[in-house]
Amino acid sequence: MSSRSRVMSARRIIGFALAALAVSTAGMLAGVEPFASWYYLFAWYATIAIADAWGHLRDPNRPLLLARPATLGSLLAWSAVFWFSFELWNLRLENWYYVNAADHRAVRWTGTALAFATVLPGLFTFVKLLAAYRVAEGVRTAPVRVTSGRIRILVLAGIASAVLVLLWPRRFYPLVWGVGFFLIAPFNHRWVRRGLLVQIEEGRWALVLRLLVSGAICGFLWELFNFRARTKWIYTVPGFEELKLFEMPVLGFLGFPPFALECYEMYLAAVGLGLARDWEVVQGSGREGGAARRSIGRWKRAATGVVLAAISFFTLALMDRSTIDSMTSRPADLPAVDPALAERLDAIGVRDVAELRDLLASPAAAARLGVSDSARTRLWDQVELALLAGIGSRQAARLVRIGVESVDGLARIEAPELERRLRSAEPEPRPRPARLRVWIRAARTQARRSAGNLPPR
Repeated sequence: MSSRSRVMSARRIIGFALAALAVSTAGMLAGVEPFASWYYLFAWYATIAIADAWGHLRDPNRPLLLARPATLGSLLAWSAVFWFSFELWNLRLENWYYVNAADHRAVRWTGTALAFATVLPGLFTFVKLLAAYRVAEGVRTAPVRVTSGRIRILVLAGIASAVLVLLWPRRFYPLVWGVGFFLIAPFNHRWVRRGLLVQIEEGRWALVLRLLVSGAICGFLWELFNFRARTKWIYTVPGFEELKLFEMPVLGFLGFPPFALECYEMYLAAVGLGLARDWEVVQGSGREGGAARRSIGRWKRAATGVVLAAISFFTLALMDRSTIDSMTSRPADLPAVDPALAERLDAIGVRDVAELRDLLASPAAAARLGVSDSARTRLWDQVELALLAGIGSRQAARLVRIGVESVDGLARIEAPELERRLRSAEPEPRPRPARLRVWIRAARTQARRSAGNLPPR
């Protein structure tokens, strides 16, 4: 392909991706499916394409990742695998949870894997874009010796961090973002002969700084694209539940830059073991980077893939039990929706609580369904409860059964009392205090903004 053709191709990619981002954003803001629930996916894949093509336009010696399907597929697959490892950590940490996930398992698991698959491509395309602009290119220092003693210190720091996180997660949870780097960077330095320690040893800091900046950029975009999406994550970080930007506690943004360093080393280790394709290129040549890559047989790679896939499915099952807090809200779950009304709603295509809210906003439309004014008010309260902070229809029904029938009612109760009532009435699923605090805080915020949350008259 000629240089002019490559430029035209990159520009077309940017144009198409910008259009996709604009359409999906407009659809999400308007509450139109699938954009409302799957906005994060639409936005991130478009952003990856934009950053990839933009970097190529700036420096054609850095080939399009989209033009290297095997490498892109490797990044997507390993990205999902790596994030599943953090989901396993979160079973102990309980620092975040997901709401409004699809209630069909195949759809939910596929969407989850596709979302997690964006992490590495997002980070690395922004690193490539920064490199195309020669960000931090000239930042050098005197060589820093990476001695065997310093390597041992890093490994011991990784082991100690892992132990502290597992034993006292509420105090030491930030250390989870360093465990992978501390343990894997020494491996890459010793056996792969590449990595950030090698860069530092040679006094070259450009890649380290680009990764840190890329982590900050991606962290902001991760939280931005998550914030207004219907299917999203919510944080319950101990001590930082009040002061937030989007859903993330403000201080939590400090974790994204070191997370990028960890991701780089983790993927480089997979490259060095012969299990992943190298995404980096030699400056000015277009050739893949020169990691000391081990050659392993096809069957060993296949066996590794099977094991990692099994672990991923196992993690997804654990997430369903512990981390997925609510799924698609169905009108039939609400106590105010009797079987006859549920059947009428299904007949007119209203199968989501968000759609039911739009219908209830019109008194005439509610009357045509045979919903009286008093029933409409009760139903409105339950719908508002289900839509609040991702509570969902099933958990809203639990709240109604213990006497919390509206957002205002939820705003007036304290978390310990709410937990006590839920445990007494229905021990399973186990109420989680941090999530109950999220509900109550959201209810109080909404109650302050709207007097009574009554439906439009």
